[in-house]
Amino acid sequence: MSGKLKRWGGARSGAGRPKKSTSARQLAKMERAARKWAKETGYDVDGFLLAVIGNDKEKIGATDIPLRDRITCAKIWKEYTMARISEQNVNVTKQEGQVIMLPIMKEDPALKIVKGGK
Repeated sequence: MSGKLKRWGGARSGAGRPKKSTSARQLAKMERAARKWAKETGYDVDGFLLAVIGNDKEKIGATDIPLRDRITCAKIWKEYTMARISEQNVNVTKQEGQVIMLPIMKEDPALKIVKGGK
């Protein structure tokens, strides 16, 4: 055992919770803030955007909502709050590389039924 490093104690490699990416942490933080804001105000961010788009001045407490702001909120609503659906159509017409060909199946003579006595 001489000449080898002894590693006593400490965390094991790979132990613990998996690391989240920066964007996943930011998204979780934004969702927590949105839930807190929704609890305080009584409506969520989507409700606010829809109130601005629908020109509901009483709900958001504004005297005037310019058309530019309504268009911007509509763009935000469509672009960022709805999931993007991506469809992928893959057509493979050409096979590249080696192909394994199996021989034609023939009857095995060892498995042939033999008529017996009696």
